[in-house]
Amino acid sequence: MANRAISIILLILLAGVIAASTVSAQDDSYKPGYIDWEVNPVEQLFVEGMTETSAVLQRERPDQTEGGISLDPLFNGEIFTIQSQPVQTGFSQTVKMTVFFSVYLDDNVGPETCFRQQTTSLQLSDATTTLTYTVSLGGEQIYQESVTEIVDEITSGQAMNFSGAENEINITANPGDVFTLSLSGVHNCLGSSVMVQWGGGPEPQNSGGIIMIGTLYQPEMRMILDEANIAHIEFEPLMPWGATDIRDIKWEIWGPLKDFEKISLSNDNKLEDSTGKTL
Repeated sequence: MANRAISIILLILLAGVIAASTVSAQDDSYKPGYIDWEVNPVEQLFVEGMTETSAVLQRERPDQTEGGISLDPLFNGEIFTIQSQPVQTGFSQTVKMTVFFSVYLDDNVGPETCFRQQTTSLQLSDATTTLTYTVSLGGEQIYQESVTEIVDEITSGQAMNFSGAENEINITANPGDVFTLSLSGVHNCLGSSVMVQWGGGPEPQNSGGIIMIGTLYQPEMRMILDEANIAHIEFEPLMPWGATDIRDIKWEIWGPLKDFEKISLSNDNKLEDSTGKTL
């Protein structure tokens, strides 16, 4: 499985400045020790595994091997309940949450198969497919939504996106808590089974999991310039799932810079970087 693609770039200036986006109108200088984190506000937990019995909920991006389950006509029941790894660093935040999977017709039939059942029956006939998603954190339910569609795609690469409604929720996670995802389905189309898939990628229609939009963490970093003007850097990865969320760390030291300078446009001011070094 591929490691989760996160890189943290530490741009360290001899004036004690770390990559800032703006400086307030009241103070147009970068004070020594100034820190500004630019954190990607999208967090995901991915479903991985070839079948519903081997499915797991993980931080790493899927290895692009598609898994899934075929739901026969009139299927009605639970597909799986899976858990994430325990949270290592607690957090409390308001986020927007959604859950998604993808679905396509699975019996070498035409794309109109289920639509024909829905529209041409002499009696009212329900040919829809419904997926229901339930997410719990620390044993408490925080999200539940259902998605109902008439499936009309016939290939994995064009699978329909079954995304649940995006809900704003307040979540509090303590160390040791786990996210739990339960997936259930109802398939009413008599003319074909459907494949519910996950684990593929990078196309979103081939994968599945939980999406949280919001900043769940802010790492800590400290820098001290000693009497010899040598920078001593301490970085603490206060991530929800710990240091395994970080693929690598890169850093650069630039200077000298003036108080109002954020970056230097001259490579002559680049004094040192992390090439061949560890932090």
